[in-house]
Amino acid sequence: MKLLELRAIRAKLEEETKTLEQKQKNLEDNVTLLEERVSIEALEKNHKELENTVCKLETQKAELESKLAKEPAEEKKALEQKKTVNKNKKMKPSLKTKGHDEQVDSGLTISTVVDSPIEEQKLVKNSNKLSNKKKRRFF
Repeated sequence: MKLLELRAIRAKLEEETKTLEQKQKNLEDNVTLLEERVSIEALEKNHKELENTVCKLETQKAELESKLAKEPAEEKKALEQKKTVNKNKKMKPSLKTKGHDEQVDSGLTISTVVDSPIEEQKLVKNSNKLSNKKKRRFF
């Protein structure tokens, strides 16, 4: 009888061991799954934070670009107004022109109608002399 009792105890222990091994395997799998879930949640949290940061930076960039776009437009308008004022001042013909071309320092040329070809030739020579003088001034 002792042998039967010992075999029964052995069978019971083997069965409990199999059950415990199966339970251990299930718990290890559950732990692995939970570890993966935790790492995924951490990555998702980090991903959301990065998305928020990127979104904020994009809006800040867009605001700065629009600000820069407005500033040059305003500066261009101011420069254009200054140029038109300067052109208006320089384009006023003087009474000293007696039918001759007069070259202004800004590079604008004021022309008047010339009646004879001889006067035209004189004016061309005068304008060439003026341009040569200007060239020499810089050298």
